[in-house]
Amino acid sequence: MVEPLHGWGLMLLAVLATFVWRFAGVLVAGRITEDGRLFAWIAAVAYAMVAALMARVVLMPRGDTAWETMWPRALALAVGFVLWRLAGKRLVIGLAGGVAAFAVLVALGY
Repeated sequence: MVEPLHGWGLMLLAVLATFVWRFAGVLVAGRITEDGRLFAWIAAVAYAMVAALMARVVLMPRGDTAWETMWPRALALAVGFVLWRLAGKRLVIGLAGGVAAFAVLVALGY
């Protein structure tokens, strides 16, 4: 009887599956220009995914954030958006600022 894959076998399969997409990305990356339509589409999809996730976190929270009222989540989202705009649309700055604002509001008991 054949044993199911586990341990090192599963890890090897995961590495191979990840490597295939990384290798494909390396091959394609040299052909994508930063000013091209494909890059603009990829950026738009990335922003849309983050926006959808943030809307879901504010409107339909799960876990520990579900116990908090809506206004700290909405205020933290607004802070993140303002920081994103002020930082020249740098996504990491907006996300970090929003998360930090929410953490401060929760720590203060709001």
